[in-house]
Amino acid sequence: MPSRYLSFIIAAVALYMLFLSRRIGREYLRTLTGRMVEARERGGGGQMDTSFDRRDLLTASFTQLDLAAALSEARAARRPQPAGGRTARNAATPAPNRTPGEADALLRDLARDSRYRAAVDRLVELDADAEEALVAALRDPATDFVIRRRIPAVLARIGGPASEDALLEVLTATRFEVRYRAALALVRRRKQGLPTSKQDWKPLVWDAVRRETGRDRPVWELQRLLDGTEEHDDLVSGRIGIRGQLSLEHTFRLLSLVLDAKHVRSAFQGIVLRDEELMNFALEYLEHVLPPDVRARLWPFIGDESAQRQERQIRSLDHVVSDLMETGATLFGSEESREALRRILEDRGPNAE
Repeated sequence: MPSRYLSFIIAAVALYMLFLSRRIGREYLRTLTGRMVEARERGGGGQMDTSFDRRDLLTASFTQLDLAAALSEARAARRPQPAGGRTARNAATPAPNRTPGEADALLRDLARDSRYRAAVDRLVELDADAEEALVAALRDPATDFVIRRRIPAVLARIGGPASEDALLEVLTATRFEVRYRAALALVRRRKQGLPTSKQDWKPLVWDAVRRETGRDRPVWELQRLLDGTEEHDDLVSGRIGIRGQLSLEHTFRLLSLVLDAKHVRSAFQGIVLRDEELMNFALEYLEHVLPPDVRARLWPFIGDESAQRQERQIRSLDHVVSDLMETGATLFGSEESREALRRILEDRGPNAE
């Protein structure tokens, strides 16, 4: 056979083998995710009742279920719907008795625990009439922290692409609680089918994932929620009992926005439950779906690390303290607290957990 014909045959066979290899890779990933979900269900996930009052607390920890909001939504679902199948909030009728400056006044009420729920409900009623004020306050770093961290709970229920853009923007905010609640609001918006951003938003989420996984371990483990009006992290933390739970949960919530949410949830549960079989599936799944740089940054927080690698990643005490201050954990707000933190870290030594 002439060499040119033989070359054509070899090229055709090579292309066919490349096609088969890609198909095998897809089938393998599909099999892996299926077995991961099955392992989670055998470990108890499949035993969960779908009713609200028996929902597993660990599953609730991933979505940080807002009990009051869920009950409110359940009551709203049982109300008679207006003509055309729309909910009362989305009906064509305007918000009742709106007064000038009401949205600004309600924003201030978000900072008051006694008025918080009423303010949220009223802002939801105003919907588009309140969206501009909410978006502007969320984007402004000078907004009172108590107000800013509570705005995402409102935008999780109302608003269009502008609200989504603001939530995506604050995924890289300085304060952890603002980032955490923004991600939670984005997940809830998608479940409710609210309008999504018109821009290419996935790179923004991946950038937020890289920022979270690029933080030092002390920062990762110290990130906390100060507002107990919506989440029940104390109960969940006591049940799971791992360091950096909120940081890990926030990172996986971000991943659920850009990857298959069901598989990400199974991987998350495999990691926090430390079930050997499910943990192996979870790590293998993450190896397949995460970009190499994200995987390298996330691995120290979910897997074993060699002592040599840990030693290479040790940074100066000044750098660590500066990072702790920049996260806005509000635990070290004064110079005296900063020096006390420095002394604690020095006393415990570089190898302290």
